[in-house]
Amino acid sequence: MGDIRGRIFLVRNVGTKTEPEYGPELHLNAGGKPILVPCGDAGPHAADWDGDGDLDVLVGDIATMKPDLPEPTAEEKKAQDAARAEMETLQAKYQQLVDKVLGANRVKDPAEREKVQKELRELQNKMQALRAKVPPEYENHGWVWYFERRPAEG
Repeated sequence: MGDIRGRIFLVRNVGTKTEPEYGPELHLNAGGKPILVPCGDAGPHAADWDGDGDLDVLVGDIATMKPDLPEPTAEEKKAQDAARAEMETLQAKYQQLVDKVLGANRVKDPAEREKVQKELRELQNKMQALRAKVPPEYENHGWVWYFERRPAEG
């Protein structure tokens, strides 16, 4: 199992298959230290990854980070600001249309509903095109670590 802090541990079933009872968390170690992936939200997967007959562990995680992008030119900044301003206007219209489709007072007439849904799809396409003109403020990144089980030294 993994947790949001980046730790991984094993929890054994000390009961039976039909009446499971889970024992205490056993934190997994590598190099004599508890495994802790830096970005947290650890997702471990144990298997014999290298085919040597014992279990190894792959641990994945994810983090949201500010991208390292070059500073835009004055012309690029002007175009990005214009796209952001237009997005704000479209976002308000988008919310109105979503309310007409999903809100408490949504459109009941099928023909009117189809008209609103068509308008919503067109607006989504415009917004997607504008998003492509503006660099993302944040990006999601994932990493994977491989922990190979080796015989104990001694």
